[in-house]
Amino acid sequence: MFHKFADLFPLRHSISRLNRARRWHSRSSRLSKSIAAQSMVQGAPARSEVARVLSLLTPYDCGMPLKRIGTRYDGGYLIPDDLAGIEASFSPGVAETLGFDLEIARTGIPTHLADASVPQPANMAPNMSFTDAFIGAENSAPFITMDAWVGKFSSGSGDLLLQMDIEGAEYDVISAIEPTMLERFRIIVIEFHGLDRILDPDFHRELDSALSKLNRNHVPCHFHPNNAAPYFQLFGQTLPQVFEVTYIRRDRRKDDSMAVAPLPHPLDEPNVADIPNPAVSNFWAMT
Repeated sequence: MFHKFADLFPLRHSISRLNRARRWHSRSSRLSKSIAAQSMVQGAPARSEVARVLSLLTPYDCGMPLKRIGTRYDGGYLIPDDLAGIEASFSPGVAETLGFDLEIARTGIPTHLADASVPQPANMAPNMSFTDAFIGAENSAPFITMDAWVGKFSSGSGDLLLQMDIEGAEYDVISAIEPTMLERFRIIVIEFHGLDRILDPDFHRELDSALSKLNRNHVPCHFHPNNAAPYFQLFGQTLPQVFEVTYIRRDRRKDDSMAVAPLPHPLDEPNVADIPNPAVSNFWAMT
């Protein structure tokens, strides 16, 4: 009898996966229809303005190989193989697993975490610290600015690494960080949220400001859509609600040709393995 029930487990898993896929596509369809309606509302950004902002996400070949740091699926990121000489790594937003941060710490780079929503992780390496605070736009508990946090652990001028996943607060943090502090980060990995709000005038300005500030001294070198949230259609393009971008500081690039990086990268993996992961178009080339 046990064997008969055991034989049903793969079938149940397949049915469950099929149902998740159906829900994903259904939510994607509803979202696309809603956004299409928003594009017709007076005051919504014109297609040309949307295209201009999205072009700031164009990933360019940095002239050096990318390496995957962290766990498989969610929690792993592609960064340039350019860690030598980095003084410290800063990672606001702590996940259930510390795959990326532990791997960076094991290279010998001091790694600093910050998050007020979770307790200090139990499995930190000896060269890791944990700050019980949210990184935000001002120094008012439970918030601390990026400048104050970084200054506490690395007050010099050496190169740094930033990996940030703070569930939508990234726009406030980028707005508040001093340009001189931002320039210290040789490599930046950010998970951006809320692209489905691109037609909201306030969010459109917020996204434009954040991406423009990042692009002054850094260049996107990798783009990865996060399939945990359904994708949507806009102006004939497939876009993700949530996505990860890797930046490299302009002076570290080994290739000045500004050739667009081919995507997906061979080391890319979906954030969630058992739900749909359709291809995202090169929407940054929208005209």
